[in-house]
Amino acid sequence: MDIYVILLRNMVYILLSFICSAGLFVLYNRFPPAWFMERVGTEATQPKPSLLRKFPDGVIYISTLTLISFVFFTRYDYSLLLLCCLLSAVFLVMISASDIKTGLIPDQFTLGLIFSSLFWMAHDIFLVSNADKEWYEVFTTRILAGSIGGGALLLIGIIGKLLMKKESVGMGDVKLLFACGLVVDLKGIAAVIAISFILALIPALTGILTRRKFFDRLPFAPFISAATVLYLLFPEQTAMIFLFNGGL
Repeated sequence: MDIYVILLRNMVYILLSFICSAGLFVLYNRFPPAWFMERVGTEATQPKPSLLRKFPDGVIYISTLTLISFVFFTRYDYSLLLLCCLLSAVFLVMISASDIKTGLIPDQFTLGLIFSSLFWMAHDIFLVSNADKEWYEVFTTRILAGSIGGGALLLIGIIGKLLMKKESVGMGDVKLLFACGLVVDLKGIAAVIAISFILALIPALTGILTRRKFFDRLPFAPFISAATVLYLLFPEQTAMIFLFNGGL
């Protein structure tokens, strides 16, 4: 392909990614504040401001989503697979931002990620040729993957609570990993779980060794989200590491 065509195409990808990312940044700050509040009985508390500031929050948010979108564009071009990846990535970035800012994961964002999984199921049913997999198995395997992901994290949370005598895993993370299982299917859930804990290991160990209060509450959603995005970008490579035959 001509070098000028490639450059023009990439510039279009970057422009589209930036416009969408900037628009989603504005949209995020327009969501109802109640979404980012924890309700206990009739009272609502907001531990940290949920709004994203233009700097540095906005710069990080827009840059991250623009980069992810651009890589998806270059990898999958204009296709249903691209739409699936972008939809999932949008909600994963929103979930990560909320968990970092407030320590909470709005159910609305998790439901949005679950909604994006319907596009993955449609992709499998209509565009993936697999004689060994009936249409109804597309739903059952993804639901099973979600159950494995959410169930595994819930079990870890129960064990952690028994050992440390305090809450170690939030239900928001459990629901998030369930939704991620719907997105990545059985081929990817083991990789997502493993990569999530590997990514979280460095800051967790740093917090233990330095005893800094900054690490008292380590948001886990960004690591789950990053692991999911990594799998969507490199399904074969990440799945092969964990002895699965990868592929979207």
